[in-house]
Amino acid sequence: MSPVGRGTQSTVADSTPRRSRVAFHGARIGVAVALAVLTYALFPASPAVDLPVYEVGSVASDNVIAPFAFRVLKTPAELKAERDAVVRAVEPVYNVVPAALDTARQALAAFNSAVAEAAATDPASAPGAIQRAAASWGMQLTVSQASYLGMERRRSTLMLALSRVFDRWLSAGVASAGAIFARQRLVL
Repeated sequence: MSPVGRGTQSTVADSTPRRSRVAFHGARIGVAVALAVLTYALFPASPAVDLPVYEVGSVASDNVIAPFAFRVLKTPAELKAERDAVVRAVEPVYNVVPAALDTARQALAAFNSAVAEAAATDPASAPGAIQRAAASWGMQLTVSQASYLGMERRRSTLMLALSRVFDRWLSAGVASAGAIFARQRLVL
């Protein structure tokens, strides 16, 4: 036999197993595709998949009301205690009011001027004058506190520190008095 004849015989012999493998796997793939189509037809997408995605802080468009009446099996004291605990857990809301910061800075400068003017009096009567100046601003100072403020260097250092506090933290906003009171009760 010639080499050409042998090549032709081996090609025909190789293509027969390849055809049988393609037919075998093709039938399996066809069954899998048919099963997938049948499953999709029998079990369509559920409506749970179509729910909207809610973001943090979003508000419901409708009132959420229970479709039936129910009783709360707690005493009024237990309910009040739980409500108070939830109220204390809420972080205070800060309102940024630039005018309030300017007013606070002006008040600090005016208080500093009043204390400096009182400290400029006779050194022996300076603590009493400083106490009276502070009392006009609604602050009660002890003699040692008034003596501390009577020293120019200490007073200017304290006022500089207070100015930095105002610039750093008051510029972020101020909590309402009720929120601060609730926080203090929690800490105490």
